[in-house]
Amino acid sequence: MLARCELKSDPSATGSVSSEDEEEEEEENKSAKAKEKQVDLTPVEKKERVKRRLIARVSSVAALPKGVGDKIKTSKRVSALTKRFEEDWKQPVLPKSTKRLKRWITRLQIACTLYACLVLLPKSINFGGSAEYDDDGNIKLCPRFTICSENWSDVVLLCFSRLSAYWMFPQLVIVYFSKCYKMISNLGESVVSIFLPLEDLHEIHTSAGYDIAIMAVIHTVFHFIRWFSRSEARLIVDNACGRSGLVAFLCFIPVVCLMGIEKLRKRYAWEIRKGAHYLAVPATLALCWHTNLLATVMLVTLGVYAADSIYRYSYDTHKVKTSVFQRCGNGTQLTFKNPEGWDEDPSGYVNLLVPWISKSEWHPFSVYASPTLKGHSCVFMMASGDWTKKLHESVLRNSARPVWVNGPVPSPYEAAVNYDNLILCASGIGITPALACIKAYKDANRSVSLIWMCRDNSLLEFFLEHTDFSEKGINLIYYTGKAALNMENVPGHVRIIPGRPKLETTIVDVINCVETATDLPDSIEKKADTFLNEMNGMYEGLAMSKEAIDCFLLVVNRCFDRGLGEEDIEKIFFPPDDGGGANKKTDETGLSALAQPSTPNDDVGSKRHKRGSIAAMMTGVMRKPSTPNDDVGSKRHKRGIIAAMMTSVMRKKSATPNVVDMEMGGVKDPRDRQTHIGVNDFSTSLLKLAGKSYAPTKSDTEEIVCAIQSDMGLVAEADVGLSSRTLMSYLEKNVFLKVSETKRRKSARNLGIKHTILHSSSGLDTNGGNGLDREKAKRWGIMYCGGARPVEATIRDVGTKLGIEYRIESFGW
Repeated sequence: MLARCELKSDPSATGSVSSEDEEEEEEENKSAKAKEKQVDLTPVEKKERVKRRLIARVSSVAALPKGVGDKIKTSKRVSALTKRFEEDWKQPVLPKSTKRLKRWITRLQIACTLYACLVLLPKSINFGGSAEYDDDGNIKLCPRFTICSENWSDVVLLCFSRLSAYWMFPQLVIVYFSKCYKMISNLGESVVSIFLPLEDLHEIHTSAGYDIAIMAVIHTVFHFIRWFSRSEARLIVDNACGRSGLVAFLCFIPVVCLMGIEKLRKRYAWEIRKGAHYLAVPATLALCWHTNLLATVMLVTLGVYAADSIYRYSYDTHKVKTSVFQRCGNGTQLTFKNPEGWDEDPSGYVNLLVPWISKSEWHPFSVYASPTLKGHSCVFMMASGDWTKKLHESVLRNSARPVWVNGPVPSPYEAAVNYDNLILCASGIGITPALACIKAYKDANRSVSLIWMCRDNSLLEFFLEHTDFSEKGINLIYYTGKAALNMENVPGHVRIIPGRPKLETTIVDVINCVETATDLPDSIEKKADTFLNEMNGMYEGLAMSKEAIDCFLLVVNRCFDRGLGEEDIEKIFFPPDDGGGANKKTDETGLSALAQPSTPNDDVGSKRHKRGSIAAMMTGVMRKPSTPNDDVGSKRHKRGIIAAMMTSVMRKKSATPNVVDMEMGGVKDPRDRQTHIGVNDFSTSLLKLAGKSYAPTKSDTEEIVCAIQSDMGLVAEADVGLSSRTLMSYLEKNVFLKVSETKRRKSARNLGIKHTILHSSSGLDTNGGNGLDREKAKRWGIMYCGGARPVEATIRDVGTKLGIEYRIESFGW
């Protein structure tokens, strides 16, 4: 629109064009666009059409005068920021049952605001009226000293304050009742659960918090304006109503901001945000001195919440003495015997206290029944936060120390019992609540299908080995990682596909397969079979390799083919230091070598080693000419080697080289000391890269380290370990430079690493209206856990289009 206006104001920019010609062009454009919409284009044709439009748009902007083009670019940038802002603050599409509950809450809020309006009735009417009107139409409203208004402007300000206060009355109650877990759990077993979605009140709690924040700001601001206009600002501190309101408002600020603003939620730790959230209690107590009506409502609400909390922490908190912590890849699994009173197959989530990690921190985790031990439950914790990382580092071997468990607490997955056909969607560690559903409904007469997107190979391999997936549904696992994957424990009814799914199409395909009792589309089967053969081929190659160094190169080469870059591989072996200094240390053998003092007998060996290192480095520099595939890091490395040679010649003869000096020919580079890796750490990093496809022994790791040192012209000593430059230079020569860019792209494209696009073969309509008839849609339910916003948005959209109920479990607190 901006470009069109500028062109009309400056005809010389495009020449003189008559209005009739413009109308004809517009009609032709409209007809062409209408024809394009009517014709069903293939994906390739759609891409070409988008490309043509983009080129035309860019060329039209480039042809404009400089000022006009800048304005267009600025307007586009502003529109992009506006769109992003709208997406961030866009209210998510809620399930039907949650919408029904919110409608009842809104009706209750409207009733409260109508009651607040009764104060405008004349005082002569004994029905809550307090207003006095004179013959000139003036008004005097003074039900209490703090809200006296003697003209219409003050009355308008008072109306805004009063209506916003009564609008948030129901929300002040709901924000507490939605966290009375024991009361909710008992009501969930009663007839009340038919009318209220008691298993998913977190959305209601969040929405109530935002409503309270907005209404509190409106209430406070308009009261302040009215008091200052009447020169009654002293009421803020002199009157109990003003003081209590100010204290409550200040306490609510950290409660809402630390949980409601994304940037603050990411910046501050869970413990800080949770502690700040409990400031809502003193804020509510302060409101008891605000008005008499509010005091009655809030005291009853706080009493119910306190009774529920005391009961839960007194009778629902159990000391578990039979707990077993097991370290599994990048996570930790806790297995414990079900406390007295628990169901055999528990669900929901529990609050966990591990006193030997922290005596005051309770953390929520999904609980599921143990697949191997009857009457036992499991909790899996990924090492993603400070607390979980500390736990993962503490469990070096299986531990059986006691823990405290509070719960279980109902989760949105409790609604799964209401549906005959389930689609359990998960991403990452979000698989844990789905496991409870799979175990609970395994023998039931219902289909349970799974769509799991996972990046961590160790997590995927662990659950493939320990989970009994349902055979009455479709099980699709989309592996988005780059490391090798052990496919030995994959059941026949589970399909593992590389890349990310087009989730909307995949859900439709699953529904179609279950409803029509047909097989999966050929595109899915083909990708799954190709990936299975690829991983099995890697195992065959490892089995045929006799040398440990050949197995190492095969693992790295296969991961590099699948899209894992040089920097990614380097980070696996030399992860960035997190401040703890763990990555700056070598193994005990390397430290003992570093701690050895210099002796006179070391001079001869040192001199010989210097001459050997210089010769080896000269050979490394001259080994091959530069090729187009040489990157900047390779050239910098060569310049570093030349500098290292010059520095090693100029060193004092009496100095004894340390571990890093021996590898770099005498350069004491602090970066090398910080990125040095010993034999044990090298073996651990190799396991992360290879998964369970290759498990090297200590002798294999020592053989690999010695082979790399020998190939790079260094003295073969396994105890010395490797530096970052040595290992990456070896991989550059033997792996990176041997795989051309074209081959890498082709390999990634064939394996479907980028985006796996599945074309729906079903007859369901997802473009508008309900794809399923009403009766079929009632039998289906979609559950999701994982915290990925794009996935959440897609599931909400698909559920709305198909008319299917959905539940989303999120711990993004």
